Amino acid sequence: SLIEEYEVPPLALATAAGDRCQVLIHPDDLSHFILAHSDREFVCHNVAFDFWVIHEHLQRRNEIQALDVWKKLVTKRQLHDTMFLDILLRLAEDGQEEKSTVPRNLAEVVLCYTGLEISKEDSYRLRYGEIIGRDWNRIDPGFFEYAIKDSITTLLAYREMAAKAHDCMIEHGFDRSSVGHFSIYPDAIQRFGLLSEAIQVEAAIALFQITRNGLHTDR
Repeated sequence: SLIEEYEVPPLALATAAGDRCQVLIHPDDLSHFILAHSDREFVCHNVAFDFWVIHEHLQRRNEIQALDVWKKLVTKRQLHDTMFLDILLRLAEDGQEEKSTVPRNLAEVVLCYTGLEISKEDSYRLRYGEIIGRDWNRIDPGFFEYAIKDSITTLLAYREMAAKAHDCMIEHGFDRSSVGHFSIYPDAIQRFGLLSEAIQVEAAIALFQITRNGLHTDR
């Protein structure tokens, strides 16, 4: 469903794309999908939103085992975000924080890194609430066609971005075999992710929930 402030909407459908296939995932099947792919890496665009939509869905259905796996994906650094990696790449390249830290939508990111064009103005984007609880055999195929494009292009963009981020780190002195003096920790990718992306993902997920819950202050 559409993102509105920090509200977490119910899950309408999920999609996934890999090397050899792309799939539409019914909400009833999502826990099985997560359990079956607990060893894989997941790429999102705006991971904080996606994480909490899935978290709330699994929690509401009391699918505890899948929920535990989903949360562990964060601490195991198996969740990635094209929105944040795009920001980090732009910061690394031009260093102009005012422009570089403005998040870009998926269509902009995909076009930038793959040259592919997808539309975020399609009317289906605003109507996913209509398919919740309905028989998928009776749903307009346009809903599925629009959704699957996001997964495919997100994966393609991430691969280009990851390679570019790795090259950027090497250009600035990253060397896994470094000992003694070094400008970037030899284990930086393992500890922090490409250009610190893993840290940004963890922080975004935590801060999204803090914003929803609010903070108590001791005056």
